Amino acid sequence: MSMGRSTVSWRWSNRRDELGNEIDCQAMCKRLCAGRARGKTSSIIIVAEGAHHGGAYGVAEELRALSGNEYRVAVLGYLQRGGAPTASDRLLAARLGAFAVEVALKGATNVMVGEVGGELTLTPLEKVWTDGRLVDSWMIDLARKLAT
Repeated sequence: MSMGRSTVSWRWSNRRDELGNEIDCQAMCKRLCAGRARGKTSSIIIVAEGAHHGGAYGVAEELRALSGNEYRVAVLGYLQRGGAPTASDRLLAARLGAFAVEVALKGATNVMVGEVGGELTLTPLEKVWTDGRLVDSWMIDLARKLAT
């Protein structure tokens, strides 16, 4: 099986790119089309859940409308860890679900449940979508060099 020349071309999280700049599909389309013109046969775009109003399918549709090119979407879910949910995946889901119900019954709103260091936590949704984590710029430069 051949992977061709494909690396991550764009990461979309909270409508900002790897360096924290505002993303628009026209700029993304221009960059993808330039790569195709240089002979690049494939690109990978990572879209974080909730980062675009239409999700990954919305990004693909916008790019398709702008460029006329075909874009396929793969929603990773459990695939990124190698297949079907494991027992620990199921236990984590049960813990998070039970915790979410518990805090909702206590009146908590506008929070996300999670686990940090084995402890169940609440994170305000405002923090979730405003406190993005940026990737090291050296890694971004390396990824772009490998993608060309």
